[in-house]
Amino acid sequence: MRDLAFIICLTLSFQGKGLELNYDKSKNQTTASTSSIEIKLKENYVTKTFDFKIQYAFAGERLIQRPENANIVFRALSHRWRFLEESNRQAVLFMDGERFSLSSKPTYTSVIGEKFLEETLIYEIRISDIEKLAKAPNIEIQIGGVEGIVREKQLARIKDFLSALQDSNVRKN
Repeated sequence: MRDLAFIICLTLSFQGKGLELNYDKSKNQTTASTSSIEIKLKENYVTKTFDFKIQYAFAGERLIQRPENANIVFRALSHRWRFLEESNRQAVLFMDGERFSLSSKPTYTSVIGEKFLEETLIYEIRISDIEKLAKAPNIEIQIGGVEGIVREKQLARIKDFLSALQDSNVRKN
């Protein structure tokens, strides 16, 4: 119970700095991530939520060095409509007119609840490409036929995340 309270305290203390840390003692693994960043869809899709976050997992409680790669995790919550599964899952980001394609083979998962369906797509990306994302005034996202936009204010979370990763002494205590 004491460890759980400490982890909750730890997560809350880093959230304001653009970094959420979650330590799994059984795996001896820490996951660092941004909080969820909402994607404003261009069309009216049957979905309640479509968002993404940048995430990186490392062994132990302390980040020894800055990672070379991380993941972009897209999450959609809808009423039993598998629109991400139905898409070709090829994700394309447009930053200032520049086209950037993510991997054509992301990890896809779905969870069916009583009244909802949660879909997740995970793409691996280099930290240097995340730095490019953070500098863009806005990003247009297209995954199959699904299109959306992320504004500069929301991208500040990525900048904060990158700044927090600069500190090679990110740790649990």
